[in-house]
Amino acid sequence: MANVKIHCPNCHQEYDVDEAALGHEAECEACKKTFVLQADAPSEPPRRKTKTIVSVEKKTSLKHMKCEMCGGSDLVKQDGLFVCQHCGAKYSVEEARKMMVEGDGDVVVSGTVKIDDKEKLENLYTLARREYNNINFHDALKYYEMILLDDPNNWEPVFMIGLIKYGQGNHDWEDLANDLTLFSNKIDESVKLLMESENEEDKSGILKNVIIKITSNLASKMKEAVDQKQDSLRKTDNWNDVNRQIYIDNINKIALLYEKIGDICHQYLPDEKTKTLQNWKLACAYALSEVIHNQVAVKIMNEEPGYVPPPIKTVGKGCSVFLSLLLIVFVVFGILFFIAFQDGY
Repeated sequence: MANVKIHCPNCHQEYDVDEAALGHEAECEACKKTFVLQADAPSEPPRRKTKTIVSVEKKTSLKHMKCEMCGGSDLVKQDGLFVCQHCGAKYSVEEARKMMVEGDGDVVVSGTVKIDDKEKLENLYTLARREYNNINFHDALKYYEMILLDDPNNWEPVFMIGLIKYGQGNHDWEDLANDLTLFSNKIDESVKLLMESENEEDKSGILKNVIIKITSNLASKMKEAVDQKQDSLRKTDNWNDVNRQIYIDNINKIALLYEKIGDICHQYLPDEKTKTLQNWKLACAYALSEVIHNQVAVKIMNEEPGYVPPPIKTVGKGCSVFLSLLLIVFVVFGILFFIAFQDGY
């Protein structure tokens, strides 16, 4: 972008700055007053000798704001507040003044502060993890999606985005099976990125203590929630063929999730044979599909000869409350009829 001339409104010291710096607050080198960088009107004559800000070597005392949330330096004044154009954080004029940092050797032609990508990413990771731990999934997702733009080959944002979008929170009964499929795909992608990464030293620890642990806990909670939903539907006369099939689909997806955990342990954690078999056996016990049940049983028997898989559970269609009451009425009338018949003799 082209340079434009600006003047300090207090002492009229003139500067040349890049157009990208307009709208930012800066401190005048001459009088030390803070002012908003605004282009001069074309007809305004310079009142003092121009000082050109053009290079890294030529340090100035111009100050620039740095967002405390993401480390970004692109803050624009809107409706009386300074708004970070990267993460959306808002600051009052007083807060913005406190955030100003001295320009130094990193001042570039645009008049903004160069922020090291590593520092920005570290800030975003800190924010994302904090919000997730505080169960603020909406903001955690926002930060992880920002991280993914700058760090697309890192396993963490991929896994956590999948977990938050498809694993955490409330699920529609009808959509749970599809959500679990999407989450399973994110697990595959994140594990692949982790194992290909040259930056992660403790890959086994991350697999065991993060990916596998979180996924196992999620699968357990999902199984409990799905069973509770089935009980609720049976009690409220809503247990029909449609809900029965939804239940079966959901349970099968949970079984596949346990199978995947076992597969990850088997492939990447050879010392965790017990955990491998534990998850495969849960998958085999829960599966309501003969295909899933048998494919997992074969894996178990290859590692543990003599293993006898449990039979596949059947999910009854059940009967409605009305039919149950009708059956009770018939039984009661039958008993009364039998008693009356006996008294007649």
